[in-house]
Amino acid sequence: MDAQNKNIFYPKFICFVCLFILHDPVQFNTCGHRLCQSCFDTLKDNVIKCPQCGIETQRDQIRPDRGYKNDMQSLSIVCSHCNWTDVFNNYQLGDAQRTSNEMDTDILRTTTVLDDDFALNQLDEFPEAISMFANSIETLNKDVQCLNTELLEYQNKLQHLKENASNVKLAIEAERVSYEATM
Repeated sequence: MDAQNKNIFYPKFICFVCLFILHDPVQFNTCGHRLCQSCFDTLKDNVIKCPQCGIETQRDQIRPDRGYKNDMQSLSIVCSHCNWTDVFNNYQLGDAQRTSNEMDTDILRTTTVLDDDFALNQLDEFPEAISMFANSIETLNKDVQCLNTELLEYQNKLQHLKENASNVKLAIEAERVSYEATM
C-alpha cells in the first residue's frame, strides 16, 4: 500500500521488496525484519534471503506477524491519490473496497497506473538527488583547482631541483678537472 507520507514510516513499516507500507506483514525469525505477505508469496525458494539485511532464513521460519499488524492499525496515513487522511486500518478497508471495484478493469491498465504512481513518487526524490550531485560537483571542482595548484608548485620545485642538480654536476666536474690538473 502506498501513502503520501510513507517516508515517515521508513524503514520500520516499509516492505523492502515492493517499497510500500507493509500489508499483512510476515517476519523473518532469524533477523526480525518483515515484508508483505504478498511479496513473500512471490519468493519460491525454500531458503529466503532477507531483502533488508541478506540473512538467509528457512521458508518455514517466516511467519505472519499479527502483533505488528495490530500495531500498524493506528498509523496516520495520507492517501497517495488524494489528501484523504485517516488511520491505517480505515485506509486498508477503503483500499479493499476500491480494489474489489477495480477487479473488472483491464489488468494492463491497472499495472500501468500503479507503475505511473510509483514513478511519480520516485520523481519527487529527484530534486534532492540533483542538489546532492550539484554540491558534489562543486566540491570536486574545488578539489581539481587545489590539485592543479599543487601540481604547478611541484613542477616549479622539480624545475629548481633540476637546475640545482645541473649546477652541482658542473661544480663537481670543475673540481675534478682542477684536481687532475694539480696531480
